[in-house]
Parts: sequence; structure tokens; C-alpha cells
Amino acid sequence: MGAKLPSDPQVANVVKLHPVAGLRAIACLGVLIGHCMFWVAGSAADKLEIYDLLDNHPWMTGLMKMPKVFMDTFLILTGFLAAQSLLPGMYYISRFKRLAPSLYSMLAIVYFLVLPAIAADLISADARRAFAEVDPFNPGNCPRLLWASFAFVNNMLPFAGCASHTWSTAVQMQFFLLAPLVLLLLRPALPGFRTRVGWAAACTVVAVLGHRAYVMNRIQLWNMIPVPFYGPFTVETQAKMYYMWSASYLSLASHLGTTSIGVLAYLGLSSPSLVKSLARYPCSFVPETPSLYIS
Repeated sequence: MGAKLPSDPQVANVVKLHPVAGLRAIACLGVLIGHCMFWVAGSAADKLEIYDLLDNHPWMTGLMKMPKVFMDTFLILTGFLAAQSLLPGMYYISRFKRLAPSLYSMLAIVYFLVLPAIAADLISADARRAFAEVDPFNPGNCPRLLWASFAFVNNMLPFAGCASHTWSTAVQMQFFLLAPLVLLLLRPALPGFRTRVGWAAACTVVAVLGHRAYVMNRIQLWNMIPVPFYGPFTVETQAKMYYMWSASYLSLASHLGTTSIGVLAYLGLSSPSLVKSLARYPCSFVPETPSLYIS
């Protein structure tokens, strides 16, 4: 029989977990701490000293890896909330209202206050890089590329366009746009829905791993080991590192695994038989789940 997803708002609210707000707060804190460590290391003049510190203090390496872990948490929640919001009406409007007001308010501040201050040389170089260093040789490109952040496509541009820290918002909106189309292909009301979900998860793993293999092969990553993550860079290695950063971290394709976990989590919670099965057999997790996260 086909799977029946909850269409009654009262039933749908059963899977609206209150701890989600706490997870967001923890993830936000982790992203902030990790990025502070990352940018301190990136801006250090003596790169070799940074590598020595990381070798001698593993906890520092752990802090620098925090953004990846906690960003994955955000994107898993993105998949969960997208699946939860699919059936109620006005899906696209609700997703747009969730992301656009705060993003557009921030971009208006950037355009009308920050960029004029940069042009008048009233902002320090470190603060300027947070907004305007879309091209190491031409920071004036920022005003010209700001449209991409408004259109939620700046993660597709080199250096993530202007206000590059909004790349994750672009990834979320792109996933929100695709989610209903994927649901149409999965046809939840028809028999064999769970089988189709399993095949979709397996195809996602193959697609993400294939994408990453293509990126590594294009830059021949094995010839750069140990990877000079914080520099110093030659012209060639800098171009390869920026490409790897853009293609393997900023793109939607590289995060399909984590967002798919969120979708699977919602489908699991909305299926009474699956919930009972997991309660009876706690170790019987969906086999694709760890593979999706690794991908």
C-alpha cells in the first residue's frame, strides 16, 4: 500500500518537535565559534605557525571543524521542515516568507550602508572582506553581484558573490524549490512508496559521491596532499582551493545528503508503522541514512 502523509494540520503538528529551536541555537553557536577560529587562522601571517599549533593542540582542529558539523545540522532541519510543509497550502509562499524578510533586510543594510562606507574607506580591511572580497583582485565587484544574493543563487558564483556568508540561505531556498518536484516523482499515494524512497536515497548517495569525485579529479587533489588549507598559496593552488570550496561546499549538490536525511526523518515520524518498528527494534535504522550523511 502507498504511504499516507498527514494532511490534517493537527496531525502534521505531531511531528513539529519543540527541540528543533534548541538545535538551531546550538548549531548557530557552533557555526559562529568555528568560523571565528577559521578566520583567525586564515588571516594569520605565519601559516606554518598555524599548522604547528593545530598539530600540537587537536582541540583547535576540532573547533575549526565545528562549522561543517553544525551547518549539516541546519541542512538536516531544512530537509525535515521542507517535507513537513509540503502538504499544507501556500508551500512556496511560506518557505519564501521564512527566509526572505531577514535576508533582504540584511542585504538592504549592506547596499545602503556597508557598501557606501567601504567606498569611503570607513571600514577596516578585515570587515570589508566579510562583504566585498568576491574577487581578491577586484572588491568593487560586490555591488554588481549583489543581485545574486537577492535571487538566492549567489552560491553558484565565484566566491559566493557578494555577502558570501548567505550561501547557505541560497542552498536552502534551492532545496525548497526542488522538494515538491521530487515528491511528485516519488508519488506517495501509490503503492511502493517506501521502495521508491529507498531507491531515491541510494541515487542521492551515488550522485553526491560522483559529484565529489569529479571535483577531486578536476583539481587532482591527491597531488596537493597535505592540502594547504590555510595557505600559503601559489597562484595555481589558490585557484584550485577556491574551486574546491565553491564546488564541494557551497553548491546544493554537495549538501543533498544532509537535506535528504531530514526528509527521511520526517517520513519516518509520519509513518506509524515505522515508528512502532523503530520502537520495537531500536537498531533497525534505514540503511541509507549513514551513507547519506557520509556523502
